[in-house]
Amino acid sequence: MKRIMSFVLALILLMSTGSIVSADNPYTEQGEFLNKLGVLLGDEEGNLNLDNKLTREQMVVLISRLYGKEDEAKNYKGVNVFKDLGSNQAYYIPYILWAKNEGLIVGMTTTQFGYGQTVTVQQFQTVLLRALGYTDEAKNWSNVPTLAQNLGIMKGLNFAASQTLTRGEASAMIYNALALPVKGSTISLMAVLNLIPLDISYDAKVVNDSLNLKGSVKYVSELKLYLKSNNGIQTLNIPLNDDGSFDFTKNDLSLGEYSYIIFSGTKSTEIKTFSITNIKFDLSSVFADNLKEIKINLNKPVDTNLSSFVYNYETNAGAINRVYYENGDKTIVLVLNGTMENGKEYTLTAKNIRSTTNEVVEFSNKTFTANDTTPPRVTGIDILGTTGIRINFSEPIKTVPSMSNFNINATTSLSNPVLSYKSIELRYSTSTTLAPGTYTILTQGLEDFAGNKINIDTRSFTVVKDTSVPEIVKSTASVDQLTVEFNELINPITVTKESIYWKQDGVYRKYPDSITVDGKKVIATFNTTPIPNKETSIFIEGIGDYSDNKISQVLIKVTPTVDTRKPEVVSVMVGDTGKFIKVIYNKSVLGNVPSSYSVVDANGSMVLIKDVVGSGREYTINFYSTLPKGAVKLTVSEIKDVNGTKIEPYTTTLNVKDFESPRLLNYSGYGNTIIMEFSKPMDEKTTSYLYNYIAKIGGTEVYLIQGTQINLSPDLKTLTIVLPDYMYGKKVMIGAADNLTNLEVRGLKDTSGNFTDPLILSLKFEGSATGNGKVVDYYPNITGKQAVLTEPNLIKVKFNMPIVKADVTDFVVAGHTISRVIVDGTNIVQIVLSDSTTYIQPNTTVIPNTNKIKTSIGTNVDPGLFNVVDEVSPILKSTQVMIVGNNLEITFSEPLEEEGASLYRRDLQIIRLSDNKVLSTDDYTTSIKSTDKSTLVITLKSKPIQSKYSIRVIDSPIYIRDLSGNLVKPSQLIETIYPF
Repeated sequence: MKRIMSFVLALILLMSTGSIVSADNPYTEQGEFLNKLGVLLGDEEGNLNLDNKLTREQMVVLISRLYGKEDEAKNYKGVNVFKDLGSNQAYYIPYILWAKNEGLIVGMTTTQFGYGQTVTVQQFQTVLLRALGYTDEAKNWSNVPTLAQNLGIMKGLNFAASQTLTRGEASAMIYNALALPVKGSTISLMAVLNLIPLDISYDAKVVNDSLNLKGSVKYVSELKLYLKSNNGIQTLNIPLNDDGSFDFTKNDLSLGEYSYIIFSGTKSTEIKTFSITNIKFDLSSVFADNLKEIKINLNKPVDTNLSSFVYNYETNAGAINRVYYENGDKTIVLVLNGTMENGKEYTLTAKNIRSTTNEVVEFSNKTFTANDTTPPRVTGIDILGTTGIRINFSEPIKTVPSMSNFNINATTSLSNPVLSYKSIELRYSTSTTLAPGTYTILTQGLEDFAGNKINIDTRSFTVVKDTSVPEIVKSTASVDQLTVEFNELINPITVTKESIYWKQDGVYRKYPDSITVDGKKVIATFNTTPIPNKETSIFIEGIGDYSDNKISQVLIKVTPTVDTRKPEVVSVMVGDTGKFIKVIYNKSVLGNVPSSYSVVDANGSMVLIKDVVGSGREYTINFYSTLPKGAVKLTVSEIKDVNGTKIEPYTTTLNVKDFESPRLLNYSGYGNTIIMEFSKPMDEKTTSYLYNYIAKIGGTEVYLIQGTQINLSPDLKTLTIVLPDYMYGKKVMIGAADNLTNLEVRGLKDTSGNFTDPLILSLKFEGSATGNGKVVDYYPNITGKQAVLTEPNLIKVKFNMPIVKADVTDFVVAGHTISRVIVDGTNIVQIVLSDSTTYIQPNTTVIPNTNKIKTSIGTNVDPGLFNVVDEVSPILKSTQVMIVGNNLEITFSEPLEEEGASLYRRDLQIIRLSDNKVLSTDDYTTSIKSTDKSTLVITLKSKPIQSKYSIRVIDSPIYIRDLSGNLVKPSQLIETIYPF
């Protein structure tokens, strides 16, 4: 009998992407394939009977045909030791004795073959393992299912180990086994078979990322190309001209090794190989095959360190939570906080996606459609030692799992399922675990975010007793990162920052800044304490597996690879609050010195940097206040890497949107009306939602009810809420005891989409049943101050309700005369002073007992003190520079902030008039006078030359400020009276 197949068919099977399901039987494709090879024969009517159970004797005949030795098997002579094989089984006896002699099968016992018994999956796995050369391994009965699964015999098949096989299911397992290499080689089971060559001549050329095939073929009407790489299999048609010639090119190939054959029917060329070593880094596709993830396919592996920042990506599909990688780091997976809508089109913008060879891909508004029509699948099971097991899925799971979703064929303590995105852990109780052995678990009822439910999945897993500590199989290092790979999964709870370290001078332990666990890998980042750029001893201790086997201490030696690239900025972004800028470098740098960064707004003014924090590749520039809207120029210079290589100066312009959060400036409540005044125009949609308001009435928190009127003023800055006369059985009287005393406001946005600052506004209404007015805090976040000095002669006082009448005699501002009082029917009263000031002393402003102020509901106002927020800049009050001992002194209009006094020198210009020399800020120091906090003391470092001196506050001061943080105003020159 001819051998069962050619080398061509071997490669075809190896490249197969899965079975095709027919309407008759799921395994018709595989059965018909084996029938054509003469392995699986039909009955007299040609039926393959794929639904019939496979018996042990039928299996032996099938195996003889698989080996291409049916003639030898059916004529085999040997001694029959099996008592259940008699004259009635004469047809099968030679086959069985042949298979026994070949070591392909054994009897159920030494004297019983098991004639007529159906074959189980595990039994057939054992036979196929022996066929593949795994004879010794097949003797370990309990490990057979796992080994068969790992090798690929069960690829695409979900058969329980104990189930009996049909002829169709056996065909599927044979189909998979034929594609596998024999143990110890790269040659498949079919590699020993004859080759049927094509009558073809052709040339193959590889140019960049393309394969070109040009030639001619005889005696065939169609020609195909099977192309295999680590990325999978492609079957391509090669168009033929009438004379049999062809010129075919396959473009856009990825980096890597390829093998291919050209075939027609059962005839083929020999297998050939080629490599793609240099292609342009490019985007292949953007897609979403589930509703939680966006996937970006590239044609080369990406630099995961530089592509992992979520702010490299922007999508209208929602906020991005994290980034991970698949397909050998050629697929970037963006995980969303929320979910997409099935069938809806979205866009994605990406910047600074870098390959491992430092090429860049960027794209804007790339469209893709969320399309999830398939149920989730179980992709594997991890054994977590004494902890439990982990079931991994093909996509994120929405269902909160319970034990009703699982069925294990054992009395077990596995319970308490914990969902973690794409996996579910079943954990043991504290007292029991599964004994070593093979088990089957059924998974059902779980649903993805598109509502697709998992098909019932049954698969086996093997538990073994593990008493060995994890072993290191590989380690790699750069000066800032160490990756250690172990021979088994590492339990993250055993890993801390103290688990890995190196020693400085052989004594001082240097620990990583961070340490993460990724399956079998432990990754330690040493930004603050870089690993020396030489062979270095690394100490590893306490790291353990899931069976609680821990390393006591292991010493490995690493020599960090040297990153010779020059440092450069690869990405910058404005933070989502507008108060910081993120700067990302291509490698670890020493980048936390504020003077290395310059930020200038659209008006050319320097933006004051508060500090720079971070390490390694990522740094954050923090500012004292929100960046101004518009173009902002960032310059980075003088940054060095750990080797001392300096960055080329980098400048970029960032377009800053309106990040300023709206603030609640004023609010009042009286009767059943609440008025809120905001610093910016507000979004009508968010202000109209009743559930954004929670009122406290009689001590109970309730939502506002239907019948409440909510209106915004034409400028969208004033929000008026008119409550129904009665709410929850009470007549509404805002501020009255046991009535509406608080209103919590949340979820309001301005027209630019910014939430209020703070996010939750807590409005407190204080009053009495009589409805008397009283002063309240002017700003919600500044307690104890009920007024504000907005201009040198203007004070604004805030009340808990609108004021309709007030006079100059109704207020006292100590040390100042009031010229007039302005009442406009709001809850803000303006006091105009006859003189000017930049500061109001605490506890010097009063509403006297004799006041005749009237509220909008006709009640009086309670007397008492009120304090003033200072919003007016200090000014230089001195008209000349005083010489006091060895110092120069200048006085301002109010006390100054002491903390930054040493930097105040930078806001001054001091000129020595004898030679008109402008002194450097390094020539003198500044401090606040201890006996008068409004006086700035200037001390010249060197003995002063006898001369007059002039001093002024420069045009754009950024340091000198009063106690409230108001920057000083620029000044004219003032001079000393006599030489210093």
